[in-house]
Amino acid sequence: MPEHMSSMLEPSGLINMPLDEIHTRVAALKDTSEFSEARTLLTQAIDKYPGDLWLTQQLAVCTYKDKNLNPAAQQEKALKILETLDLRNDQNIDSETLSLAGAIYKRKWEQKRQEKHLFDALAFYRAAYERNPSEDKGYGGVNAAYLLDLLASRAHTASIRTKTPPKDANEFSREATQLRESLVRHVPTLWERTKDSGPSPEQDYCHLMTMAEIHFGLEQWEEAQSYLHKVLDLWNTQKKAQIESTQDWQRETSFSQLANIAKLRHYPLPQKHTDISTWHKSWQTLTMIAGEAKVIALSRDRGKVGLGLSGGGFRASLYHLGVMARLAEAGILGSVEVLSTVSGGSIVGAHYYLELKRRLELNTVDHLNELTPRDYC
Repeated sequence: MPEHMSSMLEPSGLINMPLDEIHTRVAALKDTSEFSEARTLLTQAIDKYPGDLWLTQQLAVCTYKDKNLNPAAQQEKALKILETLDLRNDQNIDSETLSLAGAIYKRKWEQKRQEKHLFDALAFYRAAYERNPSEDKGYGGVNAAYLLDLLASRAHTASIRTKTPPKDANEFSREATQLRESLVRHVPTLWERTKDSGPSPEQDYCHLMTMAEIHFGLEQWEEAQSYLHKVLDLWNTQKKAQIESTQDWQRETSFSQLANIAKLRHYPLPQKHTDISTWHKSWQTLTMIAGEAKVIALSRDRGKVGLGLSGGGFRASLYHLGVMARLAEAGILGSVEVLSTVSGGSIVGAHYYLELKRRLELNTVDHLNELTPRDYC
């Protein structure tokens, strides 16, 4: 096993545990966003079942979603895991592996805003759908369409800034529309073929949200609402049966992506204290499943998280120590990407920066150091 996948932890009783039970335990940990614990279990399970593709894929998932790792470590470790699955072989037709790479590069783009990551994400998502549509079932395709919308928006902004024709923007938009029109024709048939195999609630959710996003992107609001209604029905059924098989992070990701599509299209933003019936159809559609308050929140750009520490000598420094300690205890300090300080605030800010820098540099050439909430405290 590659060094970056080896475990430093004690064995957790996997010797006699069958593979299906390990799958169940991993799914349960993911449901509650306990990604660190899931990583530990998966790493040990791979030692016992080195040929199980699902275990390795899930290790990549739990690695890039584990907030106990700094973002760069999340992504680089996850990609190295996927590369053990022949990720960059142009003959690779495993849509799950390809889509996971697309998701990781999309996360890289969101955090670093480097356009190369956007194109890498698009390439992997497209490959997932085009190389193996029967396995992908539209998931990679609909994400590729979203990225084309994003590229179109960036190209349109550039054309305004440079006062040049929006040729690239129009081309990206055309590709996105063509891809969604292809998806809306073929994806239902792809899912029909799997009905006899009895798809899980999670697979049902994935299909319904994929179809909802396809129609949403094509501005087919009634069709999108119909699929979102089915998502609600599925959730209600799971709740009555006390089944929690759809993770909160999946729901949040789905809603955020739909909201981002609406923002990229520059649909008028919903305003507080106004009648929902006056909102644009896109936001009305999201309201039926997310609620008014959440739609208002999703329609706003959050941007990067920054922390400002004001001046005031050592008195300010002591005050800021308390604030930063509380942020660390709440698990927020690790999300701060920008630090701005002045005078007394710079005393604490400089010490914090230097210690953070020291810990992040405690790494080898190939591996980034992992920081946990305890480290920040």
